[in-house]
Amino acid sequence: MNRVKSFLAFILIAFCAQSVFAAPQWYRGEVTRIYQYGAAGQFTITMDPPLNFCKYNYAYFSGEKFEDPERLQVALSIVLSAMHGGRTIGVVIDPEDLTSDGLCLVRSLDIR
Repeated sequence: MNRVKSFLAFILIAFCAQSVFAAPQWYRGEVTRIYQYGAAGQFTITMDPPLNFCKYNYAYFSGEKFEDPERLQVALSIVLSAMHGGRTIGVVIDPEDLTSDGLCLVRSLDIR
């Protein structure tokens, strides 16, 4: 019986520790869609390969991570350049930044 309790405790700790060590991750792909919304210039993108863990597979660029509206404009310019130039982009998404609705907020991006 003690062996079973020890095993269950180990499994519980392993699952809890997994979220503690979650770190921002890079996700790279081609931009397949851009949707601009909001008065402050917020926008979302979809990528190939899709971001399956994000609600609707969208990566959100909003004022929560891009506080300065100029940063949003620069990010949109990079995304548009990648889409029209056939280039890939990389976005950083932190699993801890998922909203209560499961939306993925982008922290930063690059183009290749």
